[in-house]
Amino acid sequence: MKSAMQNSGKRWFIAVMATLVHLCLGTVYAWSFFQKTVSETFGWSNSETAWAFSLAIFMLGVTASWGGQNLQKFGPRKLALIGAFLYAFGYIISYFALQNESLWLLYFGYGIVGGIGLGLAYVTPVATVSKWFPDKQGLITGMVVMGFGLGALLMSKLLAPIFLEYFEKDLAKTFLAIGITLLVLLPFFANFLNLPTEEKSTEISAEKLSATKEILSLNFIFIWLIFMFNVVAGMIFISFQSPLLQDLLKAENVNIDTATLEKSGATLIAISALFNGLGRFFWEVFQIN
Repeated sequence: MKSAMQNSGKRWFIAVMATLVHLCLGTVYAWSFFQKTVSETFGWSNSETAWAFSLAIFMLGVTASWGGQNLQKFGPRKLALIGAFLYAFGYIISYFALQNESLWLLYFGYGIVGGIGLGLAYVTPVATVSKWFPDKQGLITGMVVMGFGLGALLMSKLLAPIFLEYFEKDLAKTFLAIGITLLVLLPFFANFLNLPTEEKSTEISAEKLSATKEILSLNFIFIWLIFMFNVVAGMIFISFQSPLLQDLLKAENVNIDTATLEKSGATLIAISALFNGLGRFFWEVFQIN
């Protein structure tokens, strides 16, 4: 482990790349930016449209669980690269879904393919940097997960508005442009996620036995249920925060224009993303340190 600490420049570079991977993946939290517009443009109900995001988060959880168990077997770079490509392809498939007004294809692309990509790539950055920084666990894991929290700010205030304006509000082309952007950036960042040389030996059997025992314990089940209810509440807010604010503003002022409503919704997403990111950072720092 000393060599990992001695190679300070390399490990900090990997930490930055890991943070950027999470920043790109965290753009999924900006779904509410598109929720109202997609629903109204294609005549789908809010509940029908929201299933795309719900499926993505469900697949994120399921696939991240599998990825965590197989991280040692396949290595972080391979899992992260596969996840990066799948998440980007999720947006590209969504382009065809919106072009053809196919709700089921949107579920498949954004929800299933993109969600699987999220799960595979999500588990690797923290696991990687924790091996490189045994001396700064709280600081470095906080930095990486902060990236995921800030991803919605990147999407709502930069990527989505720029592409929507360039393509004159064409949602399909916007999703395609986002997908291509992620297809370029995510694999580049993910390619640098590798473990220190001394960490590449396997200790799988003992770890699996220990993990299985812990998962079946009452304490683990109780904590898992607490987190489940916490996550469900959070996802409900995240998936509808922009439409909810727009409806409230519209109720107070019926003459407010659509552009103002959309900017207000994007600002709420950005503010919640900022506190999401900072909250993740300070939680990790104070929890571990």
